[in-house]
Amino acid sequence: MKKIRIWFNKPVFTLVCYVLAILLLGYTLFMVKNSYDYISLLVIQGNVSWMTDIKDIFSYFVDNSVSYLFYAFSFMFFGKVINILKPKQIKEKIEINEENELVKEIIEVDEDLVEA
Repeated sequence: MKKIRIWFNKPVFTLVCYVLAILLLGYTLFMVKNSYDYISLLVIQGNVSWMTDIKDIFSYFVDNSVSYLFYAFSFMFFGKVINILKPKQIKEKIEINEENELVKEIIEVDEDLVEA
C-alpha cells in the first residue's frame, strides 16, 4: 500500500503521461489485432498470400500500429523526465520549535543537577 501512495505522489503531468501511454499501448494492441483480422480475411478470400505479399503485409502492420507505439513510448519518456526534474518534497513536517523546547528543558534539568 505504501508503494501505491508513493507512486501517486508524483506530479499530475507525469500521471497524465503514464495514463496516456497505457491507453496508447492498449490501442496499439487493438490495431495489431484488427490488422491481423483484416489480413487474415484477405488471405481467406484469396486476394493476398502470406508468402508472396509479405512486404505489403508487414507494411500494413507497421503503418497501422507503430505510430501509436511510438507515441506511447514518448509519453512514458516525458513522464519520466518530468518526474526526474520535479524538486523533491519533504514528506514529513519537522517542527523545530518543539524539539528546541525539549532540548532546552533537558539542558535546564542538567544545569539544576550540576548546581545541586
